[in-house]
Amino acid sequence: TLSARYKMPLTDSRGDLSIRTNWSWKATSQDRVVTQTAISTYGLLGASADWNGVYSLPVDVSLFGTNLLNKTYVFSSMLQFEPSTFGFGTQVYGEPRMYGLRVRYRFGADGK
Repeated sequence: TLSARYKMPLTDSRGDLSIRTNWSWKATSQDRVVTQTAISTYGLLGASADWNGVYSLPVDVSLFGTNLLNKTYVFSSMLQFEPSTFGFGTQVYGEPRMYGLRVRYRFGADGK
């Protein structure tokens, strides 16, 4: 996993603004085979923009995106039965590209 964060300078009354990106790579020396089902290597890109302490309020806002390249990948795979018996299995695919917005309100001592 490779991550980077850049904190943008703002005045204290406006809060803290930062941008993050991360790249995670799932790799093996070759595509691995799990009970006769191949799982390829894959890389995922994510990013977020975080604004903490919006205008000195106990409010944090984050805009984020995951799997930004919309990579289709097998997360796990399992053969349910012996191939000579029934010959079928299952594969679990990773999440598609997603975007979102998080808003957090801090209460009590955390709100200061």
